Amino acid sequence: MKAKRWLMRFSGILLGLAMVTAVGACSSGSPQHPTAVGRAETGGPALKGDPPLGPIPVATGLNSLHLPLDPYYLSSSQTETVEAAEDKAERTCIQHYLPGVVLGTYGPPVTPTLTSDPLVYLDLAQAARYGYHNPPAAEESAAGSSAPSSEVSAVAFGTTNVVNGLRVPKGGCLVAGFNEVIKGIPNSLLPDGNSGPIAGIANEIDHENVQEDSGVIAVNRKWSACMAGLGYDYSSPGQAVDDPRWVAASRPSAPGHHVGITEAEVKTAVADVTCRSRVDLYGVYWAVAAAYQNEWLANSQNRALAQAQEQADEVMLTRAEAILGG
Repeated sequence: MKAKRWLMRFSGILLGLAMVTAVGACSSGSPQHPTAVGRAETGGPALKGDPPLGPIPVATGLNSLHLPLDPYYLSSSQTETVEAAEDKAERTCIQHYLPGVVLGTYGPPVTPTLTSDPLVYLDLAQAARYGYHNPPAAEESAAGSSAPSSEVSAVAFGTTNVVNGLRVPKGGCLVAGFNEVIKGIPNSLLPDGNSGPIAGIANEIDHENVQEDSGVIAVNRKWSACMAGLGYDYSSPGQAVDDPRWVAASRPSAPGHHVGITEAEVKTAVADVTCRSRVDLYGVYWAVAAAYQNEWLANSQNRALAQAQEQADEVMLTRAEAILGG
């Protein structure tokens, strides 16, 4: 849902979708098994502008690494609380306009997504079963729910102005539900205010700067050489994930069955995960991302921005708990 996607961006959860679908982002816990300081371990010299690296850890599984900006964001369980409150507020809103209606799924179809970011730990067992796609729990739930009536959809999405003599809020109950969750947050802390860029900044740090860092470039070369030894020609994990042969896989044809998850995708994903482990790709990516985040947080204005984000999230979480308890 549009409102939920905006919520995820606002709350600043890095790779939130991955966590919702149990892929598991690199969060919580502390670095483990440090192997080196600096870029000697990555196989390449630091380039001008590369921040100095700390110890390079080894990712041991889901939730095994913790990034410097993580404490300023809602945890996975807190995000689930906020989403549950938003869903309750949305449904309460719909039933206000349509008393007695039985609600099934009233959002757009849920589609499987690719686990494309190297900061997201892709488990070998998951790769062997789903390739690069997330487990279909959300898709199965959506497929098993009854389709919404046109009347429910109109109220949910705000495509009608009046129902049963009552004026439907602009944007429908999805927007109204989200507004209930953020009620009480000062305007200066909302996405259009001073602290809005925090999630975008974090994503830029993790995606753009990290990819151009000499340490990541070096470990990608190691990974590529490993893949070549297994019969694959890719320059980076991102290129493997975005292979057109399976990037178009979209929806389950039936509960538990995905169109387009082929044997070739599964074999490639398994080889990819194997090579990520061999070259400690997760550890290098994490160390580089942490270096950029620490550099960003060293600026007092940036740290104040992160603290404002944390404050807004705390208000939102408190409001969500009140909605669920009411």
